[in-house]
Amino acid sequence: MKTSKLFRLGAAALLISTAGCGTIANFATQPHGPSIYGGIVGDVELMSNSTANGKSFGMVLGVLDFPLSLVLDTATLPFTILSEIFGWRR
Repeated sequence: MKTSKLFRLGAAALLISTAGCGTIANFATQPHGPSIYGGIVGDVELMSNSTANGKSFGMVLGVLDFPLSLVLDTATLPFTILSEIFGWRR
């Protein structure tokens, strides 16, 4: 019984730690400002690069992060659209 609770806690911690990290990276690392749905683009690139290199860990992280980045990218869409239109830079 304790093992299943520990497993659930670990799975929840993993999901929270990867929650939207593609979107966060889109805002934190882009020199020209965030791009529209940049978190999703980053997740797709991570998954395609890990498939090409034969590394499954990147694929797992990309799959776990994809829906969370989709939600955060959609929530930040008004800002990223304005950033693209007006060319706001960091």
